[in-house]
Amino acid sequence: TKIGYISTDSLSQLIQNKTNENNIHNNNSYNKSNSSENATGYTVLLTYHLIKISSDNNSPWQFYRLLSDFEKDINLIKSSGINVVNYRYVIEKLKKGEKLNGPHIIIQFDDGYISDYLYAFPILKKNNLPATFFITSYRASNPGDSFASWTQIKEISDYVNSDGKKLFEIGSHGHTHTSLDKNENESYEEWIARLRKEFEVSKKEIETKLGQATEIFALPFGAGFGRAEIRQIALDTGYEVVRGWKKDNDNFIKYKTDFIRFFPVYNNSNIQDAIDMALGKK
Repeated sequence: TKIGYISTDSLSQLIQNKTNENNIHNNNSYNKSNSSENATGYTVLLTYHLIKISSDNNSPWQFYRLLSDFEKDINLIKSSGINVVNYRYVIEKLKKGEKLNGPHIIIQFDDGYISDYLYAFPILKKNNLPATFFITSYRASNPGDSFASWTQIKEISDYVNSDGKKLFEIGSHGHTHTSLDKNENESYEEWIARLRKEFEVSKKEIETKLGQATEIFALPFGAGFGRAEIRQIALDTGYEVVRGWKKDNDNFIKYKTDFIRFFPVYNNSNIQDAIDMALGKK
């Protein structure tokens, strides 16, 4: 029998082995034969949040990027000649057991802010660069002034460049942007039910509202990364990626990937460092 997408047998096994839930690195369900080692560079997950025209808070390590700096970032990335790709490109390579030749960058945005639509989208279109947007489905349905609406997200998703290629992919950042670690005040069964809702509802809403499948998930706050339960539910729900925060390994949950490097972008970040990381200089 099944409870949602995870079978009761699987759940019982997870409960039995929950003391080992953080040690999934040697799980033999990984497709080790498709590990894509790359000696010529790395694939950098360049991770943005909010883009702002100006800010009164100029303290370092803030989760925003000034628009003027973002434009410089994109120009620098483009002039570097590094191949900018999306998750689908990497997943297809992994499925085929192919190596990624040369350095790559995935430009990605967390949280689904309205600045994705107002600022990032036009600049990326102008420069013909692909990107990934991780959105929270509840926020898209209730955007207010801070977040992009489904209509705006669909415009991003549907965009096709002059070569007839879709540049942008949409991933899930959960349904409610809540931590997916187990809360102290919830039972194990309640936690599992909450996990299922976050994975299933957000996926269903993205696919229904946008008319496209999604198989990539970014954990809010990176919470719960590496938990066996989260990985199992993600697999059962049809995800290929459960991305953490500042995590290089195990974001692609079916494959060993030692060529991934995570680079968070703050207001004071130097994007040349990300480029050097992709080139294997850092």
